[in-house]
Amino acid sequence: QMIEFWRNIYQKYGCAQINISGGEPFIYYDFVDLVLELLKFHRIEIITNLSLDIDYLIDKVDSLALEIVPSFHPLFADFGKFKQRAILLKENGFVRKISYLAWPPLISELNYYRDEFTKLGFNFFARPFFGIYNGKKYPDMYTDEEKIVILDSVIPSGDTPPPVEPIVTKGKLCRAG
Repeated sequence: QMIEFWRNIYQKYGCAQINISGGEPFIYYDFVDLVLELLKFHRIEIITNLSLDIDYLIDKVDSLALEIVPSFHPLFADFGKFKQRAILLKENGFVRKISYLAWPPLISELNYYRDEFTKLGFNFFARPFFGIYNGKKYPDMYTDEEKIVILDSVIPSGDTPPPVEPIVTKGKLCRAG
């Protein structure tokens, strides 16, 4: 059904950019088959924590149609393994940038990891945390200092700075129009 839906979008409107994020998408059954099918019509960006080996995609997919955005989580990821996987994908044209979740307890490490990844030639950006931590709602409760660290995390790449204020969507059209 999903393939048919996106095929219809392609027939009506042409190629679209599909962004897949939230959780680890590669753990879902038949996810890679779905991606391979969707790539026949659309471009795809996938945010992944690289916890699963996805090197096999290198030979199956055109890097112009698929962008992988590794999301580094220092509490759960082995920095060395993550770096290795990200570098291999970068060398094959799939990765240009690394994301880092600005979860309140990890903001203090943000600049360190930004520097480490930029030394390796990656663009880097922090994604604000949207949720509750220690009874506080984020991004509403970021301090001014934390907001500056998050905004300064974007290495000039033409990317839009991340939102560090609450996003108000009521009465606005979605990105799809």
